[in-house]
Amino acid sequence: MSSPPSTCTTEPANLHWSRQDAVRLIDLYRHYPCLWNVKSDMYKDRDKRAAALKGIAEEIRKITASITTGDIKRKIETLRNQHRREMRLVHKSQELGQTKFTGENYGALMTCHF
Repeated sequence: MSSPPSTCTTEPANLHWSRQDAVRLIDLYRHYPCLWNVKSDMYKDRDKRAAALKGIAEEIRKITASITTGDIKRKIETLRNQHRREMRLVHKSQELGQTKFTGENYGALMTCHF
């Protein structure tokens, strides 16, 4: 399967991710439960987690040659923080009866549910 060209660009100490690249990262991340499933025994295994991050970095390097595992870890952390922030807003608005949580309202947020 051929990947479309990436729009992820690298500058000194600065990496810009396109939405397409971020979604690709989320899809890859989803395939490694040792990175996100705290109930998994592999979640506690640092070597397995490091190998999973390395595997994700190798896949992303096929479209963005200069990416590092550190870049992957930072982006995952950023995405998780954004997800938490959005979920907090969703719960707050539901408590106030202001909106219903639907895929239409929060399409990007739904990408992170797995």
